[in-house]
Amino acid sequence: MYQDIVARDYQDTHRKVSPLRKADDAIEVDTSDLTIDEVEEVVQDIIDKAL
Repeated sequence: MYQDIVARDYQDTHRKVSPLRKADDAIEVDTSDLTIDEVEEVVQDIIDKAL
């Protein structure tokens, strides 16, 4: 399954027409080692700072 995701992501970012890319103003949150509650807290902090 992991290899399928890696292959799909590669195809999406390297296609000739409209390749997938992160928006210039995007905020990336690595949720790999966070609980759902921690993710919620990080996202809420980002929102609060933007307001």
